[in-house]
Amino acid sequence: MRARAESDPSTVGRRRVRPHRPPNAAAAATGRRARSGAWLDEVEAVARIGSYSTDFTTGNWVSSKGLDAIFGIDAAFERSVQGWASLIHPADRDAMVMYLNEEVLGRARPFEKDYRIVRADTGEARWVHGRGELELDGSGRPVRMIGTIADVTDRHRAESRARRLAAAVEQSAEGIVIADPDLRIVYANAAYAASVGRFASELVGLSARDVAAIGLDAATITDLARAVRAGQRWVAEVDHRIPDGTVRRFEAIIAPTHDADGDLSSWVGVTRDVTERRAAETALKTSEQRLRTALDTMLEGVAVM
Repeated sequence: MRARAESDPSTVGRRRVRPHRPPNAAAAATGRRARSGAWLDEVEAVARIGSYSTDFTTGNWVSSKGLDAIFGIDAAFERSVQGWASLIHPADRDAMVMYLNEEVLGRARPFEKDYRIVRADTGEARWVHGRGELELDGSGRPVRMIGTIADVTDRHRAESRARRLAAAVEQSAEGIVIADPDLRIVYANAAYAASVGRFASELVGLSARDVAAIGLDAATITDLARAVRAGQRWVAEVDHRIPDGTVRRFEAIIAPTHDADGDLSSWVGVTRDVTERRAAETALKTSEQRLRTALDTMLEGVAVM
């Protein structure tokens, strides 16, 4: 029989601990890179931005997942300068290729440009903003560019809407004036400027109180001042003496606007010249009254006969 080895009393009831071995450094680094890459993918997706690196010695580039999503490309897409050019909107393509060759590569300048692309997967046109920094060799020739491309379609659409709105306001037949909370004019369209006998550029910075008071009677000025002090919308029809001395009748609306926090951000005034309309209404009433009088006279004559 094999004799049993005597156990060490000091180890009875204790868990045997294996000697500590340092983790594999390469595996740990790989894990960190994977986590970092996943985090970068999430950031790019939220920001709608992607990154790239272009090797000009080969003419090829590599892209992040964020950039692939913006361009609508997959792993099979040819990532070359020609491939990039094929993604550019046809209306912008020649200008962008020229910009890359002459401005960026030819003069060794950073890439900084908004341009349109056509997504490879859906055919949808989108606006992007490209940025890139060049790496030069010993002789100063560009050999590499690292940069980002961001989807800025929403910004361009908002700017386009703002331009259309500004054009509509500027061309409006109604006078439109905007003042800051202290009633200093920050904008006036041509129609409003004409109604007070000034150029629009001359009105900016002036007190809206003083400008609005031109040609108004004292009672109207007092009523307007009361509404402004109370932060209330003011609506009235007023007689306004314009610079040539003629008295014109205007419909006027002045209203406060507020920001997201509810604080007063500006005052907006809209005026409409209703002189001719009111004159026509008065003439119509006069004509109706004359007709009524004539009919009454005729009926009286018939009654007498």
